[in-house]
Amino acid sequence: MDYLDADKGMSATYEYAIVAKDDAGHFSERGKGLRLRMMSMGRLGRIKGLKVQLDPSTKVARLTWEQGGLADNSLIILRSTDNGTFREVERLSADRSEWSDRPLKPGSTYRYTMQAIDQRGQGSDYAAEVTLRP
Repeated sequence: MDYLDADKGMSATYEYAIVAKDDAGHFSERGKGLRLRMMSMGRLGRIKGLKVQLDPSTKVARLTWEQGGLADNSLIILRSTDNGTFREVERLSADRSEWSDRPLKPGSTYRYTMQAIDQRGQGSDYAAEVTLRP
C-alpha cells in the first residue's frame, strides 16, 4: 500500500500513524507514529547583485550583494588571483550582505564569485563574477 501526501508545506513537521479497518468495520489499535520533517529539495537561488569596489587609499576590496531568501544558509566567497583557480577565502552567515578583502596587491587581477550552501551541504549556482585590478 502506498500513500502520497503531496500538498504539504516545506519546513514543517507532520505525524502519521496507521489504523487498519477490516471488512466488519472493526478498527485496529493505532500503530506507532511516524514523524517527518519536510524539507525543500529545490535548488537554492543564486546570489544576486554581487559588486566589488576598491578603496584606493587602503587597497581593500569591498564586496556587496543583495540579501534575501537565504536564511539558515551559509555564504561562501571565492577568489581567483591573476586568472588562477577560484579558492574559498571566506564562509559567512547568510545575514551578511558585505565583506572586505585584505589589502590587494597592485597590478594583480582579482576575480570574485559567491555561492550559498544550505544545511544539507547543497550549493546554489555561482553568482556572476566580478573583477578588480588595483
